[in-house]
Amino acid sequence: MEDVGMSKITFSSKRGFTLIELLIVLIILGVVFAIISMLFYLPIRNAQFTQQEYTTFEEMRKVLEILRKELTLAEDANATTTSIQEITLTATELAFGYENGAFYVKTSTNSTPTLIAEINLSSTSTVFFVETVNSPPPKPKKYVKVTLIHENPSVKLEATINLLNSFQLNNTSTATTSGNTLIVTKNE
Repeated sequence: MEDVGMSKITFSSKRGFTLIELLIVLIILGVVFAIISMLFYLPIRNAQFTQQEYTTFEEMRKVLEILRKELTLAEDANATTTSIQEITLTATELAFGYENGAFYVKTSTNSTPTLIAEINLSSTSTVFFVETVNSPPPKPKKYVKVTLIHENPSVKLEATINLLNSFQLNNTSTATTSGNTLIVTKNE
C-alpha cells in the first residue's frame, strides 16, 4: 500500500564544482597572491631606493667637501655660465664645473678637466652662487653658496662657504654671480 500523499524525495549527489565556484576561488587566490607579492616586493624596492639615495648623498657630500677644502683658503671666486672646457686659467686659478651629469676640476697645468664625481642633478638648477658683501674686517667679503639638487631620489644639499682669505674692498657694494662653473683664485 502506497501512500499517495508522500512522495519520494531523491537526492542527487554532486560530483565537481560549478563554473561560478571555480571563478570565485581563482579571484580569491589572485587577490591573496597579489597581497603576498606586494609584501615581499615593497621592502626590496625600498631597500634599493635607500641604497640609491645613500649613494647619491655620498657623492654630493664628496663634492661639497672638496669645494669646502679648496674655497676656505681661496682669495677670490667667481661663478660663470661658461663651460669648464672653454675656460683658460692662470697659474693661481682652478675651476670647478658641472656638466653632463658630472663634476669636474680643471687647473692651469691640466687642460682636460678631471672627473670628481658623477651626479645627475636637476637640469633646471644652478649649482654655484657667489655673493660679494663688503663688511668690516676681519669678516670675509665673499661667500660661495653651492646648491646640489637631485630629483630621483630626491636629495638636496646646500652649503655656504666663506672665502677666508678674501678681504674687504673700500666701497660698500653687494654683487651676486651664478652659474655651473666656479673659478677660484688661490694664494701662490
